[in-house]
Amino acid sequence: MLLTPEYPLLSPDIDPQLHLRRNDRPQPFFLVCERDCVLTQMSGRATVLFKDANVLRFALRPGDFIDVPAGTPHRIVSESESIQIRYKAPVRQDGKAQRGTATNAGRSYGPRNGTPPTNSLRDGCWKSFEAFNQDAAHRTCAGCGTLAPAIDLSEFRWRDIAAELSTAKRN
Repeated sequence: MLLTPEYPLLSPDIDPQLHLRRNDRPQPFFLVCERDCVLTQMSGRATVLFKDANVLRFALRPGDFIDVPAGTPHRIVSESESIQIRYKAPVRQDGKAQRGTATNAGRSYGPRNGTPPTNSLRDGCWKSFEAFNQDAAHRTCAGCGTLAPAIDLSEFRWRDIAAELSTAKRN
């Protein structure tokens, strides 16, 4: 059973930053990046689903590179144990997006508090998902009124990785 959030591979001052993602199940949300980024499929098979884009899906196989335009909601659906590397510039406002099923209207949630990515992982992402889960208003689509289910956070290793990043930053 594998489910890890994207893990920064370089120190925060390096541009672009590389993030490692290793999973064997679908990402439970659409990610919206502030700037363009590039996904590289290192192993396994996955599909990237897009919203509000000309292309709505892209199959990822080992060796594939795909550009994800800034502001484009996308979700990685692993079909087997997969490893991706995301190349992205340091940002201040990456977030997650939940979509209503009937109207496809978007509702943003996630770290939007101006913290850098490593702090977002430690402080913003986990707290934003907990807030999302606890408040039905955050999970309700303004367009269609659909109530999104709470996201099961038990499979994510965010707290472990955040603790590891905090320790590495201090050393």
